[in-house]
Amino acid sequence: MSGRDLLAQVSRGVALSSCLTVLSPSITAAQEPPPRPFLRKVIQLDDAQLAAVEKGEVVTKLLPTTDRVEIAAFGIVETTGTADQLLALARDVQKFRQVPQIPEMGRFSNPAKIEDLKGLTHPPDDIGALKRGKPGSCDVKLGTKGLEAVSRIDWKAADAEERAVVTFNQAIVDYVRAYQQGGTAAMGNVLDKMQEKSRAEEYRALLVSSAPPSASATSG
Repeated sequence: MSGRDLLAQVSRGVALSSCLTVLSPSITAAQEPPPRPFLRKVIQLDDAQLAAVEKGEVVTKLLPTTDRVEIAAFGIVETTGTADQLLALARDVQKFRQVPQIPEMGRFSNPAKIEDLKGLTHPPDDIGALKRGKPGSCDVKLGTKGLEAVSRIDWKAADAEERAVVTFNQAIVDYVRAYQQGGTAAMGNVLDKMQEKSRAEEYRALLVSSAPPSASATSG
């Protein structure tokens, strides 16, 4: 798995923000208010990790997955505010995701169009990966159709890199359009080390590992 794949998967992990109450040592786990039962039973945080959360520290943990090559991560930090405020912040993606690790960001139209990618730049390493990539072995997440288009590029030509960028961008737009029209069911398949895998099935498998707190886990 490449570094890009690792970051892409980790970026799909659960982030739970909540305001936790400091408990008396005499209170048992069954009497703890939410989300403590969920954190203890489902995420399986121990007493030291729960105490760290209550101190305002960021606590993370890798979660089990149904696919050994996938990674699911959980993170929690104590904060103030309401769920509505958090939702409003998360929906303002361009403001919410202003971090050094994301140097460029934009929004797609509906339906997506190639002009939406104006200003997007691709690192030289990504272009090099496209040059070497083939179905079942590529460091860039590109579907089989896109890889087949890339394979037809004459890399000795003077405009080879420009053609690769055009092909890459068109594959991105096609993918977004498919998602806009058909949701996760239209995410298609990829070849991972010659094994065809459904993106929709991978996504559903990650959701299983990111199950929300159940009534039994949060009831006291």
